[in-house]
Amino acid sequence: MVSARAEPRRLCQEPCAVPCRVVSCRGDALYDLATLTLGHEEHLGDVIVGYGADVDLDVIRAWWSLRSLLGVRWLIEHGFDPSAPGCEVDVLRSRM
Repeated sequence: MVSARAEPRRLCQEPCAVPCRVVSCRGDALYDLATLTLGHEEHLGDVIVGYGADVDLDVIRAWWSLRSLLGVRWLIEHGFDPSAPGCEVDVLRSRM
């Protein structure tokens, strides 16, 4: 049973490209930038200029790698081919 006094879910108060939907959270802006540009590194420079803050590119690259590695497992578990052109394995190979 849900209490009538339960707080509603709110968006983060931190500015980010992709808002997370958790109660009173502080989003990771670099994770958001990495998610937005995953597989499209050629647009990263433009996104960073629009973001208007110092950005650690190594952190964004690390998020790309982690997200792709986790994506490979999910794709396999759900019957998809992560090595298909443009999928996670291509993203990981482009990072080498």
